[in-house]
Amino acid sequence: MKMNLLNSLCTPFRWQPAVRTDVRDVRFADRILCAHDHGVPDAVAVAILGVPQDLGVQRNGGRAGAADAPRAIREHLARLTVSSGPDELPPERMILDAGDIKCEGCSLEQIQERQFEVVSTLLSIAETVIVLGGGHDIAYPNGRALAAVSGSIGIVNVDAHLDVRPTIENDGQHLSHSGSPFRQLLENADVGIPDGCFTEFGIQPFVAAAHHVRFVQDSGHHVMMLEDVRSAGIGTAFGRALTSAAVAQSIYCSFDLDAVASAYAPGVSAPATDGFTAEDVMKMVRLAAAHPSCRLLDIVEANPRYDVDARTMRLAAHMMAHAVWAKVGRKREGDAG
Repeated sequence: MKMNLLNSLCTPFRWQPAVRTDVRDVRFADRILCAHDHGVPDAVAVAILGVPQDLGVQRNGGRAGAADAPRAIREHLARLTVSSGPDELPPERMILDAGDIKCEGCSLEQIQERQFEVVSTLLSIAETVIVLGGGHDIAYPNGRALAAVSGSIGIVNVDAHLDVRPTIENDGQHLSHSGSPFRQLLENADVGIPDGCFTEFGIQPFVAAAHHVRFVQDSGHHVMMLEDVRSAGIGTAFGRALTSAAVAQSIYCSFDLDAVASAYAPGVSAPATDGFTAEDVMKMVRLAAAHPSCRLLDIVEANPRYDVDARTMRLAAHMMAHAVWAKVGRKREGDAG
C-alpha cells in the first residue's frame, strides 16, 4: 500500500555514488536507499522527500527557480562523506529517499494534497522526515501531515519573514502561496498548535509588517527578531524556541534559507543582506534534529538559478548532513563506548 502510494505520487531519485579508488571512502550516495528500488520498510531512521515546484513563490511575486533545488541539494549531499571525525554513520540506521512529488501539470493545491499524503505516510515509518523545497508553501502540507499523525504540534520557523500573509482570493477560492503557510496552519482547526508552541525565529527588520507581527503575538505565539536572537546567543535562543515547541507532542522545524545572509546563501528566492551565518544555521539544524520530539524538518527557498559557485546548494547539503548525523550518528544512551 505504501509503495503503491509512492509509485503513484512520486518520481524516484537515484543516488549516484562517486567513482573512487578507496571503497572505505563512504559517501552519502552510498548510504541512502531509493524507496522505488528497495521498497518501503516499516522502520526508517530518516526519510527524504523533494517537492520540486515554485508555484507559490511566483504567486507571491518572488523569482522562479526553487523548483530546481531538491535535485541540486541532493547532488551536493551525495558527495559528502558520512564521517564526522573518526566516526561514521551506523549502516544499520536506514536513510530512505522517497523521491520527488510529481508536480508537472498540477496546481499548487493539487501538489499540496499529494505532499500531505506522502509526508503523512513517511511519518508513519520514519523517526524523522526531511523535506526539500521548493517554496515555503510546502510548510502548510508539512504541518498538516505532522498534526494528522502526531496530534498537537510545535513549530519553529527560521526565517527572515513571518510568512503569515493572507491567502489570495480568486473566484471564491483562497489560494496559498509562499508567504501564507503559517497563517494557514494557525487558522486550520484540524491543526493543533498549543498556545506558545509556535516561534518565528530570526525575523529581520523592515521585511515584516507590524500587523503581521501582532497577528502572531495575538494568536498566542512568539516572534524572536534577529537582534534578539543575537543578543541571547544562537544556542540559548534556539533552545528556548525548541523548549516552547516541545509542549506539543511533536516538533516541526522549518529552515528558510533567506534567513541566512546572502554572503553565505546568495541563491535564494529573496536574498538578504543581513542574516544568520553558515555556522549559525548548522548549529540550529543540529539542535533541532537532535531534539527527541523533532519529527519533521524542511529546507526551503533555495534557488540554484541565482546561486554563486553553488554556495547555497552546498550549504543546504551540509545542513542535511548535520541533520542526519544529529539524528542517526550520535551515540545513544546505553551504547557501548
